[in-house]
Amino acid sequence: MSPTLDFIALRRKSVRTVQIKTTTNDVPQWPENHKLYQVLALVRLRGEGTELFLDQTEIFLIPRSALEALPRRWEGLERFRMSEAHVAAVFT
Repeated sequence: MSPTLDFIALRRKSVRTVQIKTTTNDVPQWPENHKLYQVLALVRLRGEGTELFLDQTEIFLIPRSALEALPRRWEGLERFRMSEAHVAAVFT
């Protein structure tokens, strides 16, 4: 099976490959080993019925190297919540 890639992210002169997982409920399974990525972006959507509340969407940027030791629970992912400082750290 060949590697797959979802997204390429650029910040100044730094490049990161990103695997994107979107959910409305539980933390999804971590990507399979053959996937080509450096950062996992977990997108937690909020909404009701067919309505999506984009202003309540949460995004977590998790370096692949951190996944093995992480529990798959939202509470354990708080330090990876997307912020300006965290994005800078991911691209360092």
